[in-house]
Amino acid sequence: MKLLKNIWTGSSGKKLLWSSVGMLVFGAVVMTSFFGLIEVNSDASLDTTTFYTAETVKDYLEMQGPEGRRGYLMIHAFDYVFLVFLFLFLTRTITCLGRRIDGDRLRFILVFPLIYAIFDLIENISIDISILIFPSQLPVIPHLMGYFTLIKMSAVYVSFAFIVFLGIASLFNKR
Repeated sequence: MKLLKNIWTGSSGKKLLWSSVGMLVFGAVVMTSFFGLIEVNSDASLDTTTFYTAETVKDYLEMQGPEGRRGYLMIHAFDYVFLVFLFLFLTRTITCLGRRIDGDRLRFILVFPLIYAIFDLIENISIDISILIFPSQLPVIPHLMGYFTLIKMSAVYVSFAFIVFLGIASLFNKR
């Protein structure tokens, strides 16, 4: 896949540093200060639940109430930016560690951060649509949303597991 090859060959330690700083600053400063300004029921967050059903979507959106649903849309505006930072961090970290170990053969691992980004985007759009049309529901999207989240979360976990593995392997690599 050409995109993965371009990421693999275009990443550097400097770009990794910038994406890491960007993600940390964005996460620590922007997101945390913003969360205190809006009213969202944290017990009814679809983004942080690993898997849920269409009934859960309806229940959570009901629990949020009008202010919580508006706040959720505002949070998603930032979540779209955060997913870019996290995608860049994951791909650049995997690339920098992977190239130290085995040149180009490990670039297939970049498919996991790509899967994360695609499914996080799909999940966010699905949640936003569900909020905007609430209390109505589309016939299919709420049934698929839990799978989008499950795939997203699994891809993130696998990406971080590869980072840990590559980090440990690079310590023992004599290359």
